Amino acid sequence: MDANHIELPTIPGSGRDGAGFDQVRYLDMIGGMAGAMDLISPAVANHHARVGYFAARLGAVLGLSDTDRHDLVLAGLMHDAGALSLKTRLDALAFDSDEHTHADIGYRLVRTCPGLLRAAELIRYHHTPYRELQRVPGASALSNLLCLADRIDVLIDRDRPVPLQSKNVVDRIRSSASLFRPEYLEAFLDSALEGDL
Repeated sequence: MDANHIELPTIPGSGRDGAGFDQVRYLDMIGGMAGAMDLISPAVANHHARVGYFAARLGAVLGLSDTDRHDLVLAGLMHDAGALSLKTRLDALAFDSDEHTHADIGYRLVRTCPGLLRAAELIRYHHTPYRELQRVPGASALSNLLCLADRIDVLIDRDRPVPLQSKNVVDRIRSSASLFRPEYLEAFLDSALEGDL
């Protein structure tokens, strides 16, 4: 399987003829929900899709399994599902805040969906610094990769060409290096400096 392609499961449909001819892919369904969440404000337009992309891309660079990258895409698309108001949604973009209750709310919402429990677990800790995450029993380090992907996207100014911002984004990620797992940080820095993200 190509490192940039992730095969996602399908949910059998109930076609008009009862044969289940139409298939709804998780990604299509969740992508639609992520798009709806992004409608709350132009400030977050396409944020969820970009976070899913960055997380999966970094996962490919790190050589993560298809399953891990699949879960990162799904978690990225839904990571701010618990930000239920414009204020909460915009607060979620402020990484310097200690107030990230939307992550726990999102976890509680997403975990109820069939096939999304692992993505929900990643969402729950997506604002937890790596050092703290290591002390949480059962927490996946992949939550921290989702955190890094989220941070990268938040630092990119959509009104300016991305290549002109890469040095600033790299510098700002470096300045908050203690928040991230060292291997993830290194993968990002190597990829960003090579122009591979």
